[in-house]
Amino acid sequence: MDTIEYQSFILPVMMLAVATTCLALSRLGLQAALQWGLGFGLCALGFLFQIPFEHEPFAVVLSDVSFAFGYFFYGQALLVHFGQPTAQRIRQWILLAYIPFETFVVFAFGDARIQVLLNDLVVAVMLGLPLLDIMRKARYRDERALVITSSLLVLDALTRLLIFGLLGALIQGTETFSVELYLSVGELMAGGLGVFFALSVMGSLVMRVLRHYRDAAERDPLTGLFNRRGFESQIEALTGDEMQAGVIMTCDIDHFKQVNDKFGHAAGDRVIAGLAHELLRSLPPHAISARFGGEEFVAFVPGASLAEGGLIAHTARMRFSTRDWRPIGINRQITISFGVASAASVEQNAMKAALAIADECLYAAKEAGRNQVVLEGGVFEGTMQDDRSRNRQTGSNGRAG
Repeated sequence: MDTIEYQSFILPVMMLAVATTCLALSRLGLQAALQWGLGFGLCALGFLFQIPFEHEPFAVVLSDVSFAFGYFFYGQALLVHFGQPTAQRIRQWILLAYIPFETFVVFAFGDARIQVLLNDLVVAVMLGLPLLDIMRKARYRDERALVITSSLLVLDALTRLLIFGLLGALIQGTETFSVELYLSVGELMAGGLGVFFALSVMGSLVMRVLRHYRDAAERDPLTGLFNRRGFESQIEALTGDEMQAGVIMTCDIDHFKQVNDKFGHAAGDRVIAGLAHELLRSLPPHAISARFGGEEFVAFVPGASLAEGGLIAHTARMRFSTRDWRPIGINRQITISFGVASAASVEQNAMKAALAIADECLYAAKEAGRNQVVLEGGVFEGTMQDDRSRNRQTGSNGRAG
C-alpha cells in the first residue's frame, strides 16, 4: 500500500511538470500545447484532491470532475494538434450532464462502484471520440506514438469498465474490497501509461516545433514556396511512383530590374508574389515549386511529359501576362519566360542535368524576345500563336520592353 501511496504522490507532480512545460511551449505559438497543459494540470489536481481527502464526498466529486475536464482537454488537444474541428457538441453535453449526475451519485446515492465506473466511462468518451477523428491523420512517427498512447488510455478505462463493471459480481469479497481493488489497479495503470502518454505528448510537441523551424528554413518567406534547400529536400524525399521521370521548368520575370527601378522594390515584391500565385494555380497539386532567388522560379512535375510541361508553362505565362497590376501602381504589362526540360529520374545527377538544360531553354527564350516558353528541342508552338491572336484582339504588344 505504501508503494501505491508513493506513486499517487509522484504522479501528479510529474503531471504538473508536464503541464508547466506544455504551457511554456504554447508561448511558441503551439495552440495544442495550451490544451495539453490544461489537460495535464486538471488531471494532476484530480490526483491531488485524493491525497488529503481520500474518502470525503466533496473531494471525490472535485477529483472526478477534474479528471473529466482533463480528458476533455486531452481530446481538444488531439483535435487541435491534427488540425481537426474542435466543436464536438456531444462531448460538451456529456460533460455538462456528468457534473450534476456525479454529484448526485456521490452525495445522495452513495454508491462508490457506480461513481468510479461512471468516471472511467466519461473519461473514455472525452478522449475516445476525438481519437476516432484523428486516427488516420498521423503522418509522422511521433504522431503515431501519440495516437497509440492515447488509445491505450482509452482501452485501459474501457477494460476496467468491462472487468469490474460486468464481471464485478464474480469477484469474491465485499463491495468495498472491489472498489479499493478497482482504484488500486487504476492508479497503477495510470502511473505506467501516464509516463508513456506524457512522453509521447512532449515528443510530438517538440517534433512539431522542430518541423516548424525546419519548414521555415526551407521556405521562401515572400512567396511561401520552397527555397533551393527546400526544393532539394523535397526531391530527395520522393518515394515510389513519385520517383518516376517528369519535367523541370525554370522561369523568371522579364525585365524585372526595370520594374524595381521604376515602381520600387515593394511593388517588385508584389509582382514576385503574384508569379508564385500563378505557378501554384497552374501546376498540379503534386508538383514541387520553389523560388531559387530573385525572380527565378523552378518547378518539378513528376510523371509529366515534355508536352504537358510545356502546356503548364504556357498556361502560367498567359495568365501572368494578362494580370492587371494597376491596383499596386504598375501601369504596364509584365511577362515571364520559361525553359522546360525532361528529367529522366529524380536522381541528383539527372536532376542537375535537367535543370541545366531547362536553364539553357530559359536563356533561349530570353534571346528569342522574352515572353516565351522554350522546350528542350524547340519553342512551344502555342506561345507565338497566342500572342499574335491576343495582339489582334487588343491591339497591344504582347512582349516585354
